[in-house]
Amino acid sequence: MMDAHWSVIREGSLVLVVEQGYEILPGAARLLDDALEPGVRASAGAVRIESQDGVHGARWEPCGRTAVDVLADPRSVPAVWAVRDETFASLAIDCELPGLALADAWLQLVAAGPVVVLDASVARRDAALATRWERLTAAADYPRVFERFLRKHRALVDAHMRDVLIAREVAFGTLRERHQALLVRRDVALAELDRVRAATAHHRAFLSHHRLDALEWGSFDQPDPIARDWGYARGGPVDRRYIRAFVGRHSSDVRGRVLEIQEDDLTKLFGGGRVEHADVLDVDAGNPRASIIADLRSAPQLPGDTYDCIILTQTAHVIDDPDAVLRECQRLLKPGGILLATFPCVSRVCLEYGVRGDFWRVTPAGARVLAERAFGCAVDVDMFGNVKTTIAFLHGLGEAELSDADYDVTDPYNPMLVGVRARKLPPEGGSRGIGRGGTDEIGRRGSHKIPIPVASAFRRKSATRGLVLLYHRIETAAHDPFDLSVLPELFEQHLEVIAERCTVVDLHRLLTAVPEDLPARPVAVTFDDGYYSHLTDVLPILERSNVPATFFITSAGLDRDVEYWWDTLERVNPGHLHALHDQCVRASLTDRERLLAPYSLGPTARVPTASGRGSDPGRSVTHSARRPLRAEEVRRLAAGRGVTIGAHSVNHLLLTAQVDEVRKREMSECRRALEALTERPVTLFAYPYGAVDEPTARAAREQFDFAIDCTPATVEVSFDVARVPRVDVKEWTREDLAARLDALFAPAPSDARVSFLP
Repeated sequence: MMDAHWSVIREGSLVLVVEQGYEILPGAARLLDDALEPGVRASAGAVRIESQDGVHGARWEPCGRTAVDVLADPRSVPAVWAVRDETFASLAIDCELPGLALADAWLQLVAAGPVVVLDASVARRDAALATRWERLTAAADYPRVFERFLRKHRALVDAHMRDVLIAREVAFGTLRERHQALLVRRDVALAELDRVRAATAHHRAFLSHHRLDALEWGSFDQPDPIARDWGYARGGPVDRRYIRAFVGRHSSDVRGRVLEIQEDDLTKLFGGGRVEHADVLDVDAGNPRASIIADLRSAPQLPGDTYDCIILTQTAHVIDDPDAVLRECQRLLKPGGILLATFPCVSRVCLEYGVRGDFWRVTPAGARVLAERAFGCAVDVDMFGNVKTTIAFLHGLGEAELSDADYDVTDPYNPMLVGVRARKLPPEGGSRGIGRGGTDEIGRRGSHKIPIPVASAFRRKSATRGLVLLYHRIETAAHDPFDLSVLPELFEQHLEVIAERCTVVDLHRLLTAVPEDLPARPVAVTFDDGYYSHLTDVLPILERSNVPATFFITSAGLDRDVEYWWDTLERVNPGHLHALHDQCVRASLTDRERLLAPYSLGPTARVPTASGRGSDPGRSVTHSARRPLRAEEVRRLAAGRGVTIGAHSVNHLLLTAQVDEVRKREMSECRRALEALTERPVTLFAYPYGAVDEPTARAAREQFDFAIDCTPATVEVSFDVARVPRVDVKEWTREDLAARLDALFAPAPSDARVSFLP
């Protein structure tokens, strides 16, 4: 039952139907097999359409899920799909329909029962190849073949004719509007091109007349590098900045048992308390830091399935068989374990190994191929660098001689370094988590376990671990200029919406669990600032709703009543507050920038209190639901069901504006005070105002397992433990919150992860 247009691949009871010109991706068969749940007739997925340059690719997701879809547009039929052997045997595939045989078979499937089309890519195709439709319509007998196809399915055509005609009319109308819009864009672009050409000719003539049309090379006008020691004498090599950025971006993976090559510097820098055991491997027995002496191409003396993470930075290119290295790393990792590897795209020859020992340079595409050969399709690739940083690296400049803006630009046509995150897939039949229904017991370490129903109606986005929500004050506020308050009755509605559309989990579990073991659309609830009302008003609501929560507490008010400066503003000097608010509006500041306004608008923006002194977190105030919690009240809150206590600094200072000594003291003293009160480890930290830069993140990594900012996004499967994103919740209606949750958990439109120049 085959023709030249398609082929069949059998893997056990699974039958894969593959159209001509398409290549199955590693691991795709397993994805399609998993999707064939009881009652599902067939499964299919998206296709990566790859250009020759490896950058300007596309992603096509077939939309042929119903008989109307297929009859209205046979091009909507998936190029690669899977069925069980018995289902395939039941199909009456008509080989007298060359080019439409797949559409014929798929139409039978969708007409007989449900099919699943995954948003994950399961195949790839070269963009230069002719499409199915181009090959089909080029054939002279296409009208006859299409007529035969329609006659064969006359019953379906008659039953759905009205819907098919409507679908085609809508499609034609959409194409017509698109065509007209493109014509307008073309005319505008042509006019702009003429203008640019004229301006270019004018500037070229000006530069030539004044003899300014030659490049001034400056310090780079020499064939030899400025320094030959990689930049160590000038502050450290440029590529170290990118290596730290890559491992930091995936620092959540540096945990459990970790293996690093030659030294354990990155393990210590990014692993912290999450690392249970660290090994250092080297082939050189003279390395005093090595705990294992072995050849990474083949180390049979080391047991497999041992490590949760392997850090392999700038190493594989000085080994003659990188494929063997990556295969050995895959063997040494536990199921679900992570390899974090970097490769040079451009680099001088390594002095340590000499001209005969530095073998390879790779492109991002080459790094992906190497990793996929060892790990299958569970591979993510990041690229770093641009022409300027590469030139600086080759000349041996120090990393501090470039600005942050220089490092922030990634040019996909001129990368300097590529990072690969590869995951060892669990074995067939292993645990796939609980995201399809049932009940999940959640709770923080040492606290009560709370049964929460799992929302099985939603499939988790593959690249998303979950979502962290932030609340401040749950109260009825007369005025709320900083937008920090949510009405109590509205907060209870929020909890209902979250329970209906997501699954509430403890924050620590959200950040540490194996992604497959998390339920569908997991959400963690957090509160900042540790108000007295969190104990008296919020905790009872949470306990009634069986919702665990993390409270981030400041410690300045543990032994005396204090008041935050923004609450003093609202209470004591509303006139100045309104003036400050107007300043923020005129400056077009965001909500977060408005909260930071007293720091960002200069000394005059600091608000005087009624006594004439500046607002001081240590100033005593009367008993108020808005004051921070006292020590005994923190103990009572920590004893609440499902409660986790996190640190929020001592005085709620803007840590990015402090010297390193102050920011470290603000973190450490708060942590120690809270641990003494609760008699539990405090491993979570929330940055005051959500403000974090690299020095602040570095200080947080030294003291906490995870640090939370206010980036409004979901937490990815792999993430930076010092920059966990969190969505600041406002007084949104039920409908608004539901829409925002759906948007945040919506699948990404593409699986590409490429940064482009502006």
